[in-house]
Amino acid sequence: MGQLDDQTILDVARKIGFLNDDQIHECVELRKESDDASLPDILTQGGLITPDQLRALLVAARFEQTHDEDLALAAFAVANGFISKVEVERCLKLQEADYAMGDSFPRLQEILLNGNHINAQQMQMILRARAQIEATRVQLLATGAEIPTKPPTRRHRTPSSMEKPKAPEPAPAPETPAPSLPMPVQPMITRRTITRPQTYVEDFLKKHKDGAILAETLKVAIRRTKLRGKSDVELCIIDLFGSIDDAIVRTWEQYLAEVIERDGPRMILNCEGLTAVAKSAVNSLAVAAKHCHDRDGDLRLYGVSDKFKKAIHDAGHEAILRIYDSERGVVMSYKYM
Repeated sequence: MGQLDDQTILDVARKIGFLNDDQIHECVELRKESDDASLPDILTQGGLITPDQLRALLVAARFEQTHDEDLALAAFAVANGFISKVEVERCLKLQEADYAMGDSFPRLQEILLNGNHINAQQMQMILRARAQIEATRVQLLATGAEIPTKPPTRRHRTPSSMEKPKAPEPAPAPETPAPSLPMPVQPMITRRTITRPQTYVEDFLKKHKDGAILAETLKVAIRRTKLRGKSDVELCIIDLFGSIDDAIVRTWEQYLAEVIERDGPRMILNCEGLTAVAKSAVNSLAVAAKHCHDRDGDLRLYGVSDKFKKAIHDAGHEAILRIYDSERGVVMSYKYM
């Protein structure tokens, strides 16, 4: 998948209620005036949305754009007889179900192959044919030629040896499609919007006032509490949901640094909802803990799985990343700092 399209981001922002039509028009005009400033920069620096809202917006927009690309693949496969409309719509629903749960969703190509709906040879035929059609379309656009919206009608030729030609019988549907068709008919496949992802995003942000969706695989929520007898000491608890893999470590590091700077150096990570942590993410936690130490604070963990504990041990960070069994235990530990 390529870079996120500005229009997709703005469309999704309207759908989930982050921007109204006037604000979207303003963003479009500002984008035209400045080639240097990206749309996300305009949204946040202009105060239209918060950084946390931007993260949620980009996740939803990426799903929307990816889903649109897969809808085009689905339409092509159905039009050329590789798969039925009912079957492909069932596959597309799998994407929505995974995304609505906050999980990474597979691409349609992967679903079709893994589910044996289409074999590898057929998939290669589809991809080659679509590439040929796209190349033809680009050439036509470059020359200014009119792009056909329907394939040319094929007329059956009656043999000249027949004295009285009869009307041709309808040709039977071929068992295997011909990928050389210049422009296959696109069937009406119901276009799905981000209704379910929108509900998921909004529900999470409503449930967690200071929640944020850092990536498709990681959601976070912040709670704050004060020590009994020490009302001036505030602790920041971050609840983690999902996994931290190598692809999002940089985003996670940046978010953690922002929270430490904003909420202070006494941090607690609730890892009960964490399903997996990459080695690079363990190292980033150690760096964050050192940053907290430099500011007379600490970063402590609870609800850590055995696998996560082993990763911390293997990375040699047991001394700096202190682990507790419960939230009460880790909160009480701050009394003795």
